[in-house]
Amino acid sequence: MIYETPHDRKIETEVSKAIEDTFNLHVFKDTTKFAKIDFFVTNSFMRLEALLEIKGRKYEHNDFPSVYIPKEKIDFIFNHAFKDYRNLSEFWYAMRWTDKITMARIFKEQDSEMFSKQTPKKVKKKRYKDGVVTGETNGECYEIPI
Repeated sequence: MIYETPHDRKIETEVSKAIEDTFNLHVFKDTTKFAKIDFFVTNSFMRLEALLEIKGRKYEHNDFPSVYIPKEKIDFIFNHAFKDYRNLSEFWYAMRWTDKITMARIFKEQDSEMFSKQTPKKVKKKRYKDGVVTGETNGECYEIPI
């Protein structure tokens, strides 16, 4: 939340609205200052259906066969979120490309083994401030197909 720009918030609004309309669910922003996940997804009875992260990309969806999800995000989901919210079974990672919206769905039971067997890749990540690149940092990410 502290690194979001007005452009980021516009993308999040567009994608969350598309998810609400497509799946007949409700999307709520986690407004805590140091939130680890962007949104909660609930049904009409306020049952938690998924946690949701939304990212904007400056490319078309078919320019890349996969996306990287930060290792610390996956670690948080499996080591904390799935344990803290017992009925939670899905984490959604939505990407707004220039031509469409895609979403990876990560399931508690089915995907924990996949991530435990995969070695995270070391990648360089750009750091931004107000939408401007201010440097690079190294990080570990998991690669998943889209």
